[in-house]
Amino acid sequence: MSSTPYWVGLTYGLFELGTYTDGKSNTTWNFGYTTSIAATLERALTAGTSVGLEAGFASPRLNYNPVGVFGTCAVACTAKADVTQFLATGRLGGGFFGFLSSLVVEAGVTQFANFRDATTNTRLTGMGGSWDPTFGTGYELGVSLTPRTQAYFETGLLFVMHDPGNTVTTAPPINSIFKIGVRQGF
Repeated sequence: MSSTPYWVGLTYGLFELGTYTDGKSNTTWNFGYTTSIAATLERALTAGTSVGLEAGFASPRLNYNPVGVFGTCAVACTAKADVTQFLATGRLGGGFFGFLSSLVVEAGVTQFANFRDATTNTRLTGMGGSWDPTFGTGYELGVSLTPRTQAYFETGLLFVMHDPGNTVTTAPPINSIFKIGVRQGF
């Protein structure tokens, strides 16, 4: 067992959401890069292995494109949305001389909600807030600043299983993540 059984952390990074087709609203969401923030709580099982929870949030801009629907955003517009994620995490790795290296696996849910026109802040019609299954993997490199404080860089891919309805999508919804973080043991 690790000398520090619990870790709490905070990450900040770039989040690239890709393009989603939404069957409920008959729209396409073309996200770009945005920043995200997340909080983590982990339980160390051994010196290099832990399990935990991560809660993340982003409020990205996107190109909101209705397909045959006339409403608030009849042709296309720049919009904003809230993206919330709750993930269970597993970390397997180790390190030496204060340097850390870990493989990360994650599974949980993602919610796209509160779609609104970026200029007028008008709520866009037909937007639900369902939770989509999410899973992914990543890799982490870090350094121990003290025996109970770590700083790290993580990169990874997340797959969000969003329902496209009766439309055909050409690529799976893959999210790229690049983040830096700190965690404190207690």
